Amino acid sequence: KRFLFIVDMGGGKTKIALDLFAYRQHRKEVNRLLVVVPRLVNIGAWAEEIPLHSNFPHQSVTGSIEQKRHALTNPTADVVIIDLAGLMLALTTKEERRDKKKRIVKKLVIDEVAVAKVASKFQFVVYDEIHKIKNHDSIHARIATRLCRLVECTYGMTGTVFGRSPEEV
Repeated sequence: KRFLFIVDMGGGKTKIALDLFAYRQHRKEVNRLLVVVPRLVNIGAWAEEIPLHSNFPHQSVTGSIEQKRHALTNPTADVVIIDLAGLMLALTTKEERRDKKKRIVKKLVIDEVAVAKVASKFQFVVYDEIHKIKNHDSIHARIATRLCRLVECTYGMTGTVFGRSPEEV
């Protein structure tokens, strides 16, 4: 139910993810898949690949922050695709805090309620090109950690070789 696929480009990562989702959906273990891609342009690539490998209805999440939040908490398709930045904006809020010099600064803070709402709508999450969030201190990695703890099936996929540090894996 949790795995990291390191497969070269063109090796079928998208098909593997869709086949795993289809299998689990057939067994009635999951209903919806959330696909998180690194950039907005990757949403279109997934939208083109889904009909080639499955017949799942899919939804691309774009637009304003409110539109993204609404799409994630009220999905209309089996497969929902969003980019990292869009997911971050949908699952964070800005809070005013004081820095070390006592200046007021706005900081992004993970909205735990929003994460829980999104996690309740999806039972299967795929992070495509997961190496983009390898810094475990980044807001993207912290969101992924919280979201994936609440979702039953989570998969990471990449074709990019990691550096020398095993901590990145």
